[in-house]
Amino acid sequence: MLRKENYKDLDKWRSSKNRQRKRYYKKTQNANNSGRRWSSEEIKIVLEHKMSDSEISKLIGRSVGAIQSRRFLEKRKTAAKKENN
Repeated sequence: MLRKENYKDLDKWRSSKNRQRKRYYKKTQNANNSGRRWSSEEIKIVLEHKMSDSEISKLIGRSVGAIQSRRFLEKRKTAAKKENN
């Protein structure tokens, strides 16, 4: 894992971090559930977060980016509901 404090040059650290992030997302960018609605089971798995996003991606056939986006949206919905009550 890249550690920011191990780099003297922050630009070099940022470029290394970006390459790592791109490799991570590229693993599952062509998932087979693209464009389909999210089922309640898929959302439950994403929100439980009992395994890594890569493992969830393989399990439900969604990209890592889609999983992270869905988790963010669902948490935001939950926070908005709590705020309104």
